[in-house]
Amino acid sequence: MFGPASPDTISSPVIQMYMDARGQQYPTAANRERTFLSIIYRWGKARGFVSIGDPTKAMKPLKEKQGVRYVEDSEYLAFYTWLESRGHTAYAAAIEISYLYDARQQDVLALKRQDITDED
Repeated sequence: MFGPASPDTISSPVIQMYMDARGQQYPTAANRERTFLSIIYRWGKARGFVSIGDPTKAMKPLKEKQGVRYVEDSEYLAFYTWLESRGHTAYAAAIEISYLYDARQQDVLALKRQDITDED
């Protein structure tokens, strides 16, 4: 990303310029890379490798577009079949519940045994 530059010389404006350029085509990737840089700076600061504070704190994440691609029935069935054929029945059940009830991932993962009833 920043080549042979010393970590102490990478400033917020430099990272912002990178984010702006990278974010034109890949805003999600730019945000993930900003997060990764923040983790690296905190780790380096705690261990004495970096003397400056986290330069990513000064910038806001870029706006990301929601995924709008519809998963075709054949794609869903292929993935479901692939999961079951490898013994991943819990994952297959989770995607089926999510699909049938239009449930978010976190809602499906939060389900408990007592949530299972005969009622629809």
